Amino acid sequence: QGFGWLLKRVQKGGVIRATEIFACYADKSAFPVELSIACLPMDKRRIYTLIVRDITLRKHFEQKLSQTHTVFENTSEGIVITDTDNRIVAVNKALCAMTGYAQAELIGQFPSKWKSGLHDDGFFNDLWRALLEKGQWQGEIWNRHKSGEVIPMLENINVVRDGKGAISSYVAIMTDITGIKQFEERLSHLAHHDPLTGLA
Repeated sequence: QGFGWLLKRVQKGGVIRATEIFACYADKSAFPVELSIACLPMDKRRIYTLIVRDITLRKHFEQKLSQTHTVFENTSEGIVITDTDNRIVAVNKALCAMTGYAQAELIGQFPSKWKSGLHDDGFFNDLWRALLEKGQWQGEIWNRHKSGEVIPMLENINVVRDGKGAISSYVAIMTDITGIKQFEERLSHLAHHDPLTGLA
C-alpha cells in the first residue's frame, strides 16, 4: 500500500529522490532502503525506473554517532578534541562549565587559553614527549578558569590515529579534583595538628 502511494506521487510529480522506506527480506524481516523512482512516459505507456540502495550500514553508523554525541554532551567529565595543530575543534558542556568559557570562545583556539602559568616548560615538554612516544599522557594539571580562579584537574590525553597510522587528532578528558585536593589538605592538617587546639 505504501509503495502504491509512492507510485501515485511519481505519476503526479515525475520523480521521487532518495526517499527512505523499509523493505523486507524473504524471511519477512525489515531493513531500511533509500528509494528513488522516476516515471518516464513512452508511447502512451509509463515506464518506472527504481534505484534501491540498502542503507542498513549507514543507519547503524548514524545510530552510533547519535549515541556517541549523547555521551559526549552528557558526561560529567570535560572533553576537548583538538586537531593536529592542537587547535580546539570540539568541546562538551562539562568542559565549558569547568573553564567558564562558551563553546564559541574555544573553537579554533588552543588549550593554552586556560593555562594557569603554574607549570614550567619542562612539564609540557614531558607531556608532549609522552604523547608522541606512547600515545597517551595522564596526570594532574592546574588550569585557570575564565574568572581567574586556578582549578586542579586530572587530565587524560590520548592520540587518535587514522587508518594509515598518522595522527588525526588529540582527545583530552578532564576531571575537576578540587574536592579531592581539599580533602587531602584536611587530612594533612589533621595529621600534623592537634584536633582540639589546632596547634602544630
